Amino acid sequence: ISDFNKAIVLNPNSAEAYTNRGNSLNAIGKYFEAINDFNNAIELSSFSINKQHLEKTYFNRAYAKHGVKDFEGAIKDYKKSIDINPNYAKAFKFRGISKLEKGDYKGAQEDLNMAMKLNPNLKNLYLYRAISKERSGNSRDALKDINKSIKLNPNSYEAYLNRGVYKHKYLEDYKAAIEDYTKAIALNPSIESAYFNRAISKFSSKNYKGAIEDLDKTIQRNPLLSG
Repeated sequence: ISDFNKAIVLNPNSAEAYTNRGNSLNAIGKYFEAINDFNNAIELSSFSINKQHLEKTYFNRAYAKHGVKDFEGAIKDYKKSIDINPNYAKAFKFRGISKLEKGDYKGAQEDLNMAMKLNPNLKNLYLYRAISKERSGNSRDALKDINKSIKLNPNSYEAYLNRGVYKHKYLEDYKAAIEDYTKAIALNPSIESAYFNRAISKFSSKNYKGAIEDLDKTIQRNPLLSG
């Protein structure tokens, strides 16, 4: 970031320098500061009419807006990016995720379907579509999408975590849910929700000792839960 600060001091009209600093701020979660940099980059880019630069900058500003839970703003910026490049699969994917968080499940599925059409190799497309389907009440198709997601990306702890939830909630298959949570933990031992959910499934299967052990592990990872 310090190098980009120097670049901006030397050339305050460099859209690229603002974009690069914004990207670095995005990467460390400083989304409000990133948005300011992207605003400057977009204003400067508008003079040069560099469409490729604008396409990426709108996308990156949308990502930052999503990070501060401005889902409506993110959706608008993803649209601007797509307007410049209608084949931008990644923009469709992330706009779908913002629509998912906003509660527009139909719109989310439409965007994720388009992303699949443009680039079926993008990570976790089926997972996000599954979450959207589940939230809109289509749990059967959601589970099918989760299974597809795991087949395509067997190292996705998020997919195993979500499949565990579905198996517990809809199938009441606590053993299978525990297996999925255990797989999620093996892939990411720091994910506290996997221990908590596994504790619930163990409790439901009358493994009370195992449930307490997992609750202890949950608290170890998030001491605030002990209160």
